[in-house]
Amino acid sequence: MKGVPCPVHLLLHVKGMQAASVCIPCEELCGPVFGDYVVPGETVLSGTTVASVDVAAMTSRVPLTVRVISKEEEKKGIRFDGSVATATPAMLELDRLPRVRGTFYEVATLASGAKATSSYLVRAWGNSSGVTAKLRGLLRAEAKAAKASGKEPAVEDVRSVSSRSLRCSAATAFMNLPADVRMQQLDHSDITFRMDMCSVTLLGRARST
Repeated sequence: MKGVPCPVHLLLHVKGMQAASVCIPCEELCGPVFGDYVVPGETVLSGTTVASVDVAAMTSRVPLTVRVISKEEEKKGIRFDGSVATATPAMLELDRLPRVRGTFYEVATLASGAKATSSYLVRAWGNSSGVTAKLRGLLRAEAKAAKASGKEPAVEDVRSVSSRSLRCSAATAFMNLPADVRMQQLDHSDITFRMDMCSVTLLGRARST
């Protein structure tokens, strides 16, 4: 793939990479494509906040220097913010409080019905420079593996890919669609799609005014 790739196809490609990293089918991936994922057996760093569906179970899964909160507490804005008041007892035993490392959200993995059998954690990449850096990192790793196996990488020039180039390309394509098609996209029922295309939609609206 030469030049700047189609943002939609790249989005789907990266979604497949993220789904493979958490070992679940791509269509079942629930969370932003541009994000960090932690699967069972892996853990998060000290200073992280985890919004969990089962606080007791998650507390036994992560280090004691990780603040675990319920979904209700997350809605109230409660999380570890670097202060003594929001620290866990284990954090207070350290010489200094750990650095604030953001919030991960627990997503239950459902198998053959409504019973949750396991879960993974996800955190969205929160800014354009972070998206660019991590997206290029994923593509470089894939390009290295592709070349080692004699295959052609998905993107030939990784430097041509950035958050800005993808948003601008997607917004341009979006605004060139007929109005009724644009409205169908805005009403898309897939929450993951809406999360990942949010910046594209907002940029498109700004350009249309």
